[in-house]
Amino acid sequence: MTTLNANFETNETQFREPVIIENLPSEPPKYTNPPSFVSENDQPPSYEDEKLLKLIEAVYRAQRLHEERRRNLLHNEEQNYQSSNNNNNNKHSKKRWSWRKDFWKHCFAPAFIIISYTVVCFVFVIV
Repeated sequence: MTTLNANFETNETQFREPVIIENLPSEPPKYTNPPSFVSENDQPPSYEDEKLLKLIEAVYRAQRLHEERRRNLLHNEEQNYQSSNNNNNNKHSKKRWSWRKDFWKHCFAPAFIIISYTVVCFVFVIV
């Protein structure tokens, strides 16, 4: 029998009342029993148990492959980041190219939106 203390708060005081839990082991159980696929008579495992073991092995293998691929991707991203930092000597040409590439997005598109909005507003005001 094990006792646990439960906290009860009231408006006046705080007191502890022991709570008794019966049939609670003093330490966690030790798994000395053989797994389910090993019978007491040491018979070979059944077909379903073998399938289950193979499935578990496949899941663990897939998890390991996934973790390995993830580590490789992170490593490759880190290498790409470091190599891009090393190639920052050509900053001006990169900025110039990106400016030319994004010229429509930065200049023409906002101007077109503003002009079309003003035209629509004037049409509604006149009509």
